[in-house]
Amino acid sequence: MRRLFFTCAWLGLALAAPEARAQGLFGTPIGQGLASLLLPGGGQYLQDNRGDALLHASLWGTSVLAAAHYYQQDDFLTVEERIDDEREIDFYNDSTLKFNVFALAATDVAFYSSYAAYRDARQADDNDGYTTPAPRESFTDLLLAPFRLEYLARPTTFIPLLVVAAQIADIEEGDRDDDFYEVRYAEDVNETEIKLFHTVGLGMGPAVAEEAFFRGFLNNDFSYRFGRWTGLALSSGVFAAGHLNQGNQASALEALAFGAYAGYLQQRNGYAIGEGVAIHFWGNFLAGLAAVEHGGSANLVHLGFRF
Repeated sequence: MRRLFFTCAWLGLALAAPEARAQGLFGTPIGQGLASLLLPGGGQYLQDNRGDALLHASLWGTSVLAAAHYYQQDDFLTVEERIDDEREIDFYNDSTLKFNVFALAATDVAFYSSYAAYRDARQADDNDGYTTPAPRESFTDLLLAPFRLEYLARPTTFIPLLVVAAQIADIEEGDRDDDFYEVRYAEDVNETEIKLFHTVGLGMGPAVAEEAFFRGFLNNDFSYRFGRWTGLALSSGVFAAGHLNQGNQASALEALAFGAYAGYLQQRNGYAIGEGVAIHFWGNFLAGLAAVEHGGSANLVHLGFRF
């Protein structure tokens, strides 16, 4: 549903863009980014970059097929069956957890592919007509961003992470906030899978893919079209909308605040998104680590700060 929402929103913007009317929708950076959101690799195919097009489409297709496999299992739990909003409990068994892993991977591939097509199209046109810098960070740049001292040494990076760590410490002392969901696992869920899912899966994938799409693509383009502050407000709002009714993930209000902060840092950093990726990853990683410490394979796990 989230991907459908973003696709429809982006389609409306793309069709309204003056350059789309002049050059044709899929002849523009925004149109090629949309093509890769609709079908990962689509924008790369339009750019005659067949190798990346095949790679993105294959990764996405494999993830979708794997998610569909686990969705069809007899013990798969729907959102309504899995989440108890009244008691704020989220329950996973093995099939449901693996479905979430592959569904998340499919969404992450679509988001990154969309950003990459937009980035490459902007660079191919020598940023012609744009007032914001063209995105330049590669997948490797974004993957390594959380480990670069350049970002970790900045107060704008480590202070927010210290705040997250302090709030997690309060949870460990038994100060449970009503906004936190409790996550329970069935006995058929492997403990190693729990650790990888909460630390790496919910850390690196969303950090790279969501920062690439929402900041590298959306905030950059919105800021060019509507101005810096309006663009920041719009991109943060769309990011928050994607976190409505998402169970134990960050609330829409938390996502709005984080989106505004990450978008502001991006603008301040010349529209580079590496620092936002670093904060996003370590915030999720710390929350995931706390979840693992609390949870084991069957007990209660408190989660928060997951974007």
